[in-house]
Amino acid sequence: IAGCIIITNAVIIGLEVEYMAVNRAYRSPDWFQTLHLLYAIVFAAEFALRLIAYGWDLYSDSDLFRWACLDGFIVVSSFVDWVLAFEMRAREQEMSGTASSGMSAIRVMRVLRISRLIRVTRIAKLMMWLKALRTLIHSIFVTLKSLVWALVLLALIMYVFAIILSSAAIDRLVALQDMPRDAWSASDLALEGFWGSMGDAVSTLFMSITGGISWQIAETPLMGLSVAWKVVFMLYISFTMFAVLNVMTGVFCQSAIESAARDHDMAMQNVMSDKQAFTRKFLHLFRMLDQDDTGLITLVELEQRMEDEDVKTYFEALELSIDDVWTFFRLLDGDDGQEIDVEEFLFGCMRLRGEAKALDLAKLMHSHAWLAKQQVDFMMFCEEKFVQLQDYLAEGRFAPSGGR
Repeated sequence: IAGCIIITNAVIIGLEVEYMAVNRAYRSPDWFQTLHLLYAIVFAAEFALRLIAYGWDLYSDSDLFRWACLDGFIVVSSFVDWVLAFEMRAREQEMSGTASSGMSAIRVMRVLRISRLIRVTRIAKLMMWLKALRTLIHSIFVTLKSLVWALVLLALIMYVFAIILSSAAIDRLVALQDMPRDAWSASDLALEGFWGSMGDAVSTLFMSITGGISWQIAETPLMGLSVAWKVVFMLYISFTMFAVLNVMTGVFCQSAIESAARDHDMAMQNVMSDKQAFTRKFLHLFRMLDQDDTGLITLVELEQRMEDEDVKTYFEALELSIDDVWTFFRLLDGDDGQEIDVEEFLFGCMRLRGEAKALDLAKLMHSHAWLAKQQVDFMMFCEEKFVQLQDYLAEGRFAPSGGR
């Protein structure tokens, strides 16, 4: 519901700007301001309820605290927007048709534009509910550092090639200084426009690899100089398009994947989603195994159903490899009741799914160490008693039957 309210508020702001752009008006109709006031009241109530619900925990969680600060700032700006719009309307009524009223309206509208931009940032809250949007935005922000260094590398490459190609163009342009510009050929004019200075050369190189212009157009003036300069320019295009940009794309993708894996909230959402999906699949598998629809699975039913290839394939798809049906049944039957209910089946399958985890290995090592210690203590106890018994027999103190 909150997401729908945020989206509709953003849509209304866009419609208001569109109305003002089409009608060339300083302010929008009064019903727009009424809608903004209603949205401001709704968001203020939602912000107050959140403060009451979280209480002091809001200050201990950094993410919640940042979102609360953003919400508070947006709520205040919404009321400021409405107050300024109301004040502008009142001044227009008092000073209708005067130059000062127009200037006052312009100043107020500048403030309203800033307030409107602030309110649109409320859309960022959708990240809290939309997992896909959160993943994309988070990945984009993480790759900004890689983007900066990629642009630095690209700038260095373009700088080097700009020096080479611009130097060749300058030699030709210097030779044309004594000729009037009307006598210059179209190729010479294009050479001056594309390669006449370092700034023009860097701009041409950048647009050639980003789609700003066709690199064939920038290449044509170089053909008038020499084929060698055409080859140099084609080397630049090949190197940047096939090597540099592809490597940059790979680095960005790798950074985005690693950031998504490190994000705690997204990792928790992925774990919860996977758990819910496997729970639904295990419930479907339980219904497949429960032939008599009693809500319980017996060993006989499990053995009969495991003869079906579809059931075996379903188990393998769920990362459960069953070689011994009896052992699998005993592992699931936690209360030794000779029957497995839904809860036991779900808990056991979720525990046995996949490969052994570090926790399982740690529990096994701990149990093995405890059993080894108990066995050593028992062996020492037995050895001690055997020695005492041997001493009793040697001293003839072993009592006959009926004695102590």
